[in-house]
Amino acid sequence: MIVFLKALEQAKKLILEDKQLMKNIELIALLGSVADKEAIPNYSDIDLLVMPKTDNFGRFSMSVINKLKHKANDVSAKFDVNLSILTFTRDDLETHIDKEFLTHFSFRNTIYAASGETLEKICKDILLKRGCSKKEIRELIIRKSRWVRFNITRKYISKNKYNTKNYVREYGRELVDRIFQISDWCLIYDNIWSKTKKGIKDNIVSRYKTMFDIEKIEQAYKIRKEWNEINNTSLENYFPAGIEYINQVVAHIIKKHINNKDKT
Repeated sequence: MIVFLKALEQAKKLILEDKQLMKNIELIALLGSVADKEAIPNYSDIDLLVMPKTDNFGRFSMSVINKLKHKANDVSAKFDVNLSILTFTRDDLETHIDKEFLTHFSFRNTIYAASGETLEKICKDILLKRGCSKKEIRELIIRKSRWVRFNITRKYISKNKYNTKNYVREYGRELVDRIFQISDWCLIYDNIWSKTKKGIKDNIVSRYKTMFDIEKIEQAYKIRKEWNEINNTSLENYFPAGIEYINQVVAHIIKKHINNKDKT
């Protein structure tokens, strides 16, 4: 975690001390595994939400984007980590971002807010205004889960060492991320919100141990935690198990959704 924290401090320094840049930024917040203290070297990114000021049509200045790009380059060059800057506008949050993301964003600490309005407050106000029903959230989860299952399976079948550089590491990282994403959606379907990947894993293990092969998510958690020690052969051998786990979870969500529809 030390290298991530040092890189984060450098990123904050470079951005916050640029007065011209800061005139065009509404808010900065830390997201993801660094915020959760679950970051893994050579696996995790530093996810920084930077909300640019925009005109009435959501357009922002390219000079802001270019400045942020240069600062991300500088941080990555110095610390050999990926600084991933998410440029969501306020309009994006208010009209486009799903309730799932807004709720997770509301857990995060704000680094800078021009108006004093934190990301937590912005997200909670939007959620309150939208008044998303449980039915709408569940319909969204069904659509997104089907898509993730299709896409991760498509890549498993189609990608290989002959057509994709670093295939095993690239696909392995995405597969593990998708396992936690699908697991999180399964929990959210039942109105259970987890703040960390460990929380997701623990909630799945305790609540669904009779429905899923929970050893597979425990393996995914172990792979992520030991990313720099696991060899490519062991990682690739896990792929079918990871795909099968995603298949189990999505099938469970679909079955539950059909049963809920039958009751209404």
